[in-house]
Amino acid sequence: MSRRVLFFVWQAVNEKPPCVTQILALADMGTEVAVLTRNCSDEVMQEFRKRNIPVEYIRAKKCRNHLIQKAENYLNYRRRFRDFFRKYRTDDSILWVGSEQGVIRMWPFIRNIHPMVLDALEFYEEDWYQKGMRKIAPQVDVLTACELHRAAYMKDWWKLGRTPYVLPNKPYIHPRQKNMEGSTPELRAAIDSIRGKKTLLYQGGIGADRDLSLLAQALKKADSPYYLVLSGRTEPGAVEKIQEIYERTIYLGVLPAPLHLELMSHATICVCFYKDNCINNRYCAPNKIYEYAGFGIPMLCNDIPGLTESVGQAGAAECVNFSDPDAIIAAIGQIEGHYGDYCRAAEVFYDATDITELIREVADDAFSRTEAEKRI
Repeated sequence: MSRRVLFFVWQAVNEKPPCVTQILALADMGTEVAVLTRNCSDEVMQEFRKRNIPVEYIRAKKCRNHLIQKAENYLNYRRRFRDFFRKYRTDDSILWVGSEQGVIRMWPFIRNIHPMVLDALEFYEEDWYQKGMRKIAPQVDVLTACELHRAAYMKDWWKLGRTPYVLPNKPYIHPRQKNMEGSTPELRAAIDSIRGKKTLLYQGGIGADRDLSLLAQALKKADSPYYLVLSGRTEPGAVEKIQEIYERTIYLGVLPAPLHLELMSHATICVCFYKDNCINNRYCAPNKIYEYAGFGIPMLCNDIPGLTESVGQAGAAECVNFSDPDAIIAAIGQIEGHYGDYCRAAEVFYDATDITELIREVADDAFSRTEAEKRI
């Protein structure tokens, strides 16, 4: 009987790119995979169907009475997980949990399942999170983190016997083709709006935690020829604030993955910014730096360790203090003056990580462990 992974993602699986990468890589290396999740986008579902990956859903019900709803959903989650587990479990299967939120919420029902792999995709400092992970993480058979420093913090704060595996947020599928035409009318319209322009592209959340107003102020001060192109979920008023500062700002809404890559392929320079206010941001592990690098696009980043020690160290980016307008403009000039060098360095950075082999190592570790009796 072939090896099987029962992959559980508490959120919508398409909202967790590392989980999508792991599922696809596991399937392509010959492991059977079954997925239980809250939702899945059409684009990601197409990739799952190509590989005959079954997907089932754990859904929340809405009720006027919050307490009744909470109790009913809790029982429903337990029932759906039990049914999923019984349906797909084999004598040579492992449980792979794709987020800390999922393992914290479901721990009473899954704690006796072994072997278990847990993706610790974040490292929050809030008490509820740390309390839960200090209890759970030492009992998990195999733990993964997205970034080296986060893994070290996890080992220390959670009193682990060994450092978690590090699986960088490199996407499993990347077109690598510059200037793509766009596969939908909406995408073609978005591409046409920036075609022929010098662009600084930012894709991701837009709001207080990723405030791009400092970048907008620097571009305005220098009367830059670049258009600041934004795409992603936004907090109310965040885009308007940036547009008021810098009139050459274009907002193109939210583009579903992996279609957002088609717009990205047209960027001149890509932007990556995380506010330096917590461990999780300071040692960020963005999939965006790999997406940008896969196209060989140079990056403009702020100077936090997660970026300076990755794309900055690789020569694929200029990492500067975004509070210093002159440093931002100088960094853009540096990239322009040596554009080809930065493009080549970005491609080298992308190719240096073999994400399939790293995932294989994690899976082999989990499957090699003695099977314990699995009960819910």
